Amino acid sequence: CGCETLPPAHTHPDPVLPPQVIKLAFEEFDLERGYDTLTVGDGGQDGDQKTVLYILTGTSVPDLIVSTNHQMWLLFQTDSSGSSLGFKASYEEIEQGSCGDPGIPAYGRREGSRFRHGDTLKFDCQPAFELVGQKAITCQKNNQWSAKKPGCVC
Repeated sequence: CGCETLPPAHTHPDPVLPPQVIKLAFEEFDLERGYDTLTVGDGGQDGDQKTVLYILTGTSVPDLIVSTNHQMWLLFQTDSSGSSLGFKASYEEIEQGSCGDPGIPAYGRREGSRFRHGDTLKFDCQPAFELVGQKAITCQKNNQWSAKKPGCVC
């Protein structure tokens, strides 16, 4: 019939994004030891015993937890007795093999824009502001920066 198929409007392949993982950081943690638990697992099937990474209880703030894929589940179980404060955590999606973007301090500048293992960022402040904290931080193999992002104070 003389018809021909046209190539797609753009012929450039989409850039392949590196795999993403979940970084879970605890700010507070206070559960009744042995009676209240927080289970953390990999993947999208919550409660799947085969994907459990950690079962947490007690009053010590847990270390940072990084999933092995782009999904993570949390299951909190408690009994009806006692009352502890509970937990406070934050999460972010990061590139596998990275520490995530720590940001730039208010009134400050950052040199460096890579956040992978071994990468170093350097910080300084605008005139009239003083740097509080480390001038340089490095992304470590445990997916944590060697120090917190510094601040700039007047």
